[in-house]
Amino acid sequence: MSFAFTSACIGQIVSGQVRTEGTNEPISDVYVSAFIQSMAIPGVYTNAEGYYKIKLAVGKYEIVARHVSYPLESHKIQTQSTTDTIYLDFVMKGGEVFEPIEVVYITPKRNVSNVTTLNKKDFNVLPGSFDDPTRLLIKYPAISTVNDQANSVIYRGLPAHYMQWHLNGQEIVNPNHTSNAGTLSDLFSTISGGVNMLGGQSLDRAVFYGNPSSKSYNAISGVNDLETSELDRYIQLSLLGLEAGYNFKDFSVGYRYSFTGLLGDMGVDFGGEKIRFQDINFRYNPKLKKGNILFTAVYGTSQNDYSKSEIPSTLKEHQDINYKSSALLSTLNYGVGKHKIGLSYSKRSDERSAIGLVLLSDTTLTINDHSTIDEQKIVVTYSNKINNKLDIGINYQLVHYDDNLIFRDRIYSIIDKASLISTFASFEYKSNGNTANFHISPSYRLEYEDFSPDFNIDFNMPMSVKQSIDLKFGHTSQTQPSFVHLFSDTDFKLKATKSLQLDLAFNSLSSKNVDLEFHSFYHLIYDIPQTASGNSAFNNLDLPPTDTYTLSDQAKVVGVSGQGEFNLPAKISLNANLSLFQSSYRTLAVWVPSVQSFGHTFNLNIGKIFSFRDNSKYFRIGMSLHHRGGSKIYPLEEGSILTEYDYRQGPTETLSTYYRIDLRLSYQMARSTLSLDIQNITGRQNQAYYFRDQPSGQSTLQKQLGLIPVLSYKLFL
Repeated sequence: MSFAFTSACIGQIVSGQVRTEGTNEPISDVYVSAFIQSMAIPGVYTNAEGYYKIKLAVGKYEIVARHVSYPLESHKIQTQSTTDTIYLDFVMKGGEVFEPIEVVYITPKRNVSNVTTLNKKDFNVLPGSFDDPTRLLIKYPAISTVNDQANSVIYRGLPAHYMQWHLNGQEIVNPNHTSNAGTLSDLFSTISGGVNMLGGQSLDRAVFYGNPSSKSYNAISGVNDLETSELDRYIQLSLLGLEAGYNFKDFSVGYRYSFTGLLGDMGVDFGGEKIRFQDINFRYNPKLKKGNILFTAVYGTSQNDYSKSEIPSTLKEHQDINYKSSALLSTLNYGVGKHKIGLSYSKRSDERSAIGLVLLSDTTLTINDHSTIDEQKIVVTYSNKINNKLDIGINYQLVHYDDNLIFRDRIYSIIDKASLISTFASFEYKSNGNTANFHISPSYRLEYEDFSPDFNIDFNMPMSVKQSIDLKFGHTSQTQPSFVHLFSDTDFKLKATKSLQLDLAFNSLSSKNVDLEFHSFYHLIYDIPQTASGNSAFNNLDLPPTDTYTLSDQAKVVGVSGQGEFNLPAKISLNANLSLFQSSYRTLAVWVPSVQSFGHTFNLNIGKIFSFRDNSKYFRIGMSLHHRGGSKIYPLEEGSILTEYDYRQGPTETLSTYYRIDLRLSYQMARSTLSLDIQNITGRQNQAYYFRDQPSGQSTLQKQLGLIPVLSYKLFL
């Protein structure tokens, strides 16, 4: 074997092996370098057996081992003027991270770059989750939500429907119950809902990859990837419902049944709605002599009923509404040697009916709405890891829509499909501690006859042992969601929406107690469907347009963000982050702010753990403040007796500032956990939107939910 040596006149050789924790397996391709007075000395990579050798002049050094799949490890040494070798081994902990990514308080920190990782511990202790990991994302930089009732994700001022869902790395349909929760029209949402079908107890972790990222395949905003785990043997009772899990040798199953009506009996207002859901999930991960296989399946149903009021004052209160949905999610992953195959089939069906009669001053409005929305998605992926630096593969996706909507006497209907094929090649290049990752994934959408040269370049340069610069640049395309197909003119040539994105980040691990990160970012989005009246698909809208999509135009987002993680005295953990950004789109040749151009988001997250009886019992307390600018909204159309909006000048009005404070208290014993999770502890009802009150036709402000407490008890069997 051969090694490269640093040049030094007089000094010592430092040599050793890099291994994994627990298994003691050697790790190749680890970059081992030295720092003296924060100045980097060119290092070497470990060979196939995990060995390195480096020669250093006399002095005091910090020796650092870096690998993309592990947090860095370092040791301080003093070299002498002698021929004796210093033997220094490294044990890399926390393997299979695959991204240097974690930023959550009350957990070990890792450097981040556009990626937020939440693990099972976070689902159980962070405030405002209700066992739904996606709800926790609003606590991190440049992320907010459309409303308090759903788990929609607005990332950097990009609309929520530009996000995609993955399950174990495979793209799936919207995996949420009651997708109409909090929407303006009470119609379905293509991307969010009241609660995820996969709760925190059935997940190992949830990772949000914000663009630019090689993981954000077919997603302009980002990908929320849910990774399942073997379930514990447990039963949990809460105000949201009953939940249980059980595992066998290679197989585990979990079940949930909600009875949220109890919250209504206690005075919690869900807008007069009666919500029920249930789901069951299976996971099979047998131990094979060769290779690894993982099968996951989830099936869930939900229902949301609303009865008209005896003294109605809003249009909705004049109606009897029934909403029900069902979804099936399934993924199969198989890997052997350098080959990996992934398959997924997912299907979702939503049905809504609304019947009502409104007596107006000069006419009678009869409401007889009915919609059926069906979506199926099939995804096939194959990848081959040629060597430690090169990975190639292919993706194929087929989406089938069968949607019919009768809404206020307007009829929309489609039976359509959209298929996508993409090849990719990922290459990693390292030199003197600098790392460059090239991910090229040209995509072609068959029905659109639309080619997109998608790619992502990530360049990381350590400035010292504790500071680094990360530059990302990429191009991404995304298949249009079903509502664009549904509301598009038949003669309009649909194309995938596309985006160029740039991100420059600086990370500084000032000490073991302080971790700082700063970003500047720019996104240019184009081929965005738009109506002749200026209604753009770039906005978080869920009302059918008065006219159909017949045009396309552009949008852009520019901003900066910063965050800090601090380990304070008395074992208090603090995360604070601030983002400033503008989100705008072009309509009728004029640039206007989008509805998600909040101007800023600010989060303050603080937590502390108290341990008792030799660390056998824990009491955790966590509190989070989320504060952002008010949403931009369209003015109501003058002269209309219904809720219609004027899109010509863009969103010209602004709602008041949005903020809420969440609190969670949990007490963990040997075999059980008692938890109280409170969303919006101050009871503040944030502004949602304006609508036409009926039968008066007056402009009326709709507010969001107030305080929601959830008490739960979990017993391990």
